[in-house]
Amino acid sequence: MKLTAQLAYSQLAVTRNRTIWTLIGIMLSTAMITAVSGFVASGIEAFSGLQNKIFYSITLIFMAIALEILVITFSVIVVSNAFRVSASERTVQFGILKSVGATKKQIIETVLYEGILLCCAGIPLGIVFGLLVEFVGLKIASMYLTGFGELLFTDSGVVLAVDFVVSWQAIFLSALVAFITVLISAWVPARKAAKIAAIDAIRGAGDIKIKARQLRTSPFIQRWFGFEGELAVKSLKRSKRNYRTAVVSLAASIVLFIIVNSFGTMMTETTVLLNAGANAGADVVVKLSSRANDAFINNSYGEQITEKMRDFPDTDVFGLGSNNLVYQSFIKLDSVTPEMRDSLNCFGYTHDSSGYTLPVRLIVTDTKHYNLLCQQAGVPLGSNLLINHNSYYVGIGDGTELELHEYAPFVWNFQALTLVDDHNSAIQLPLHGELKQEQVPDEMMYDVETTDINILVPKLDAINYSWFVNPQHTEGFMQYAGSIVNELDLWSRENGMFLEIIDAKRTNETLRNLADLILMFTYGFIGMLTLIGLTNVISTISVNVRSRAQEFAILQSAGMSYDGLKRMLNLESLLCSLKSLLIGLPLGVVFSFLIYKAVLVSVQFEYTFPWFSIILCTLFLFAITWGTMRYSVAQLKSKNLIETIRSANGSV
Repeated sequence: MKLTAQLAYSQLAVTRNRTIWTLIGIMLSTAMITAVSGFVASGIEAFSGLQNKIFYSITLIFMAIALEILVITFSVIVVSNAFRVSASERTVQFGILKSVGATKKQIIETVLYEGILLCCAGIPLGIVFGLLVEFVGLKIASMYLTGFGELLFTDSGVVLAVDFVVSWQAIFLSALVAFITVLISAWVPARKAAKIAAIDAIRGAGDIKIKARQLRTSPFIQRWFGFEGELAVKSLKRSKRNYRTAVVSLAASIVLFIIVNSFGTMMTETTVLLNAGANAGADVVVKLSSRANDAFINNSYGEQITEKMRDFPDTDVFGLGSNNLVYQSFIKLDSVTPEMRDSLNCFGYTHDSSGYTLPVRLIVTDTKHYNLLCQQAGVPLGSNLLINHNSYYVGIGDGTELELHEYAPFVWNFQALTLVDDHNSAIQLPLHGELKQEQVPDEMMYDVETTDINILVPKLDAINYSWFVNPQHTEGFMQYAGSIVNELDLWSRENGMFLEIIDAKRTNETLRNLADLILMFTYGFIGMLTLIGLTNVISTISVNVRSRAQEFAILQSAGMSYDGLKRMLNLESLLCSLKSLLIGLPLGVVFSFLIYKAVLVSVQFEYTFPWFSIILCTLFLFAITWGTMRYSVAQLKSKNLIETIRSANGSV
C-alpha cells in the first residue's frame, strides 16, 4: 500500500466519529441516487406497453436528472465540508510532511485516498439501501397506481403495474455518480490545503484568522451572558468558516421542511377542493366534449341523451353545457363587487378607470332544470339569467380543512352586455334576471368560472356537455350508461367529439390516493436530503468541540468552571441556530408563498401562513444543535487538563 494511502487509512481510524458520519452521508447520497435511478427504470418498464412510451420515458428521465442534480449539489456541500474539516485538522501534519519532502500532489493524494476508502465502504452500502428503498417504495406505489392506471387508460385495456426492476446500468450509473461526487468533494479542500506553505502549516495557520483589530461584542451579550457569552461570540467570529457549512445545511433543511409542509397542506387543500367541486356531488358523470372546439352539441341532442338517462329507474339527471369562453365583454367598475375585484387581482386581471374586460361563459341546462330556474328567478321562459354567485375555499387551522366562502361577483345594474368574439364581431345579449346564491344549483357551479361573467341561456350550441347523475343503484346505472355510451360513441367520433363516463366516487378516491402517494414520496425525498444535511451538522459541531479541547482546557486552568464552559458552548449553538433560522425561515416562507401563487392558477383559496412548520422546525433545530453540543462537551469532561494542554490538537 502506498504511503499516502496508509496515511489516509490511519487518519480515518483515528477520527472514527467523523469517519462514521461522513460514511453515513455518502451512503445516504448513494442510496438516494440509486433509488431515483431505480424508480425511473421501473417506470420506463411500466410504460413500455403504451403508445406514448417515449414521451413517458423522456419525462421520467428529465425528472430523475433534476432530482439527482439536487442530491449531488447537497451532497457536495456536505461531504466537502467533512473533508475540509479533515484537511484543516491535519494542517500541521501536512506542514511537517512538506518540510521532509512531500509534494503538493502527495498531500492531495492523501485526502483523495480518504475519499476512495470511504467510497469502497459507503457506495455498496448505499446501493443496497437504495434498492431496499426502491423495493418498498414500488410496493407502496403499485397499490395506489393500480386504480390510477385503470382510470387513465380506461379505453386501452392497459393495466398500469409498476414492478421492481434491478437495472445494472442504473446501479453502475449511481455508483459512478456517487464516486465522482465524493472525489470532487475531497479534491476541493485537498487542493486548498496543499497550497498552504510549509512554515504556515507548521505554525497552525488554518480557518481561524486572527486580525490585528479588536473584536467587538454587543453590550447586550456582555450584560446577559457575561464573560462566557463574550468568548462565544468572538469564537464564532474568528471561526466563521467552521460554522458556515453547518449554518447552510441547517438553513437548507429549514427551507426544505417549510416547503414540503406547505406543499403537503396545499395539495391536501387542492385535492379536497377539486373533489368537492369536480363532480358536483354526483355519483356518475358522463361527459361529451369537442376535441378541437369546432364541434357542437345542440339543445335537441343534449335533451335526447338526458331523457335516455332518466329512463333508468329512480335516477336524477342534471344536464349542463357551455361554450367554453368564446366571448368577452366590458363591465363597469361600479358593477363589480369588492370580493370579485380581489378575486380578479389574484388571477392577474387588471382594469382601467372605467372597468374590466372579462371573458363571458354561456351556460345551458336541460329543459326541466332551466324551467325551474326561470321560475325561481321570477322571469318568463326564454330569458337570459346572470349567474350572480361565486365561491372559494379558505384553509382552517393548519389548512387541512376547508371552509367555503360564497359571494355575489356583480351588482346587477345593467340590462344587457355587448359580447365580442375572437373575430371582433359584436352582439347584444339582453339580461332578464339574475340567479343568486341560494338559487344556483351545485351542478351549475361545475361550469361557473370565478373570473368570468357566467350567463344562463335557454338555447346554445355547446362545446362541452356533462350529465350529473345520482342513481339509486350506481353499478346498474354504470352498465346502463355503458350501453348509451356505445350508441353515442360512433357519432361522437365521426363528429370530432370525445365521450367518457366517470364513476365519480371511485375517481375521487383514486385522485386522493394519488395525492397521498405524491406526498409520501415528496416527504421521503426531502427527509433523506435533510438527513444528509444533519450528518454534516452533527459532524461539524462535534469535530469543532473536539478540536478545541486544548482551548477549553486552558480556559478551565485559568479559572473557568465546567458550567461556565457549558454556558459558552450553549450560546454558540444558540447563535448558530439563530443565524440558520434568520436565513432559512424567510426563504422557506417566500418559497411556500410562491408555491401557493402557482397553485392559485388552478384553484382559489387563501394563503395559510406556515406557523406550525416554523415552530416545529425551530424546536427541532435547537434540539439538534444543543444536544450535539452537550454530548460533545460531555466527552471532554473525563480528559486530564494537563495532558490536553500538552497535546498538539486537544486529543489525548
